Amino acid sequence: MRPGEYEWVDELTEMINPTDEHSPGERAARVAGDIDRGRAESFEPEWPATWRSGLQSVDELSRELNGKPFMQAAPDERLAVLTKMAAGEASPKTPSEKFFNELKGATVGSYYTSKIGIHVDQQYTGNVYQQGEYAGFDAT
Repeated sequence: MRPGEYEWVDELTEMINPTDEHSPGERAARVAGDIDRGRAESFEPEWPATWRSGLQSVDELSRELNGKPFMQAAPDERLAVLTKMAAGEASPKTPSEKFFNELKGATVGSYYTSKIGIHVDQQYTGNVYQQGEYAGFDAT
């Protein structure tokens, strides 16, 4: 990502899955870095341009709704932008709605394959012997 874009993606991903009492959130899981690495390692040469175009659509929507670029907007103004982008999730038509779907997919995919997403959020403890009524058959 170009300078400034990382912070932008970091903010957007944290807004999609923020820190709360259950999870440390996207920043702690370093999702923006994982997305950046994935885009840098992609064999599809159009990814950087597609990603930058998507970020530009976020900025354009923010200017339309708030009169200022996304990263200069207040937290509630940023939320209004994300909410508007997410409203068309089922059938995206605008560039920002289409980018939201891509961003959300990358965010979820990165988070739930991170150590925090797997072990803290999902509380996965690995392969363990299950006991109880639905534990399966124990042949011993």
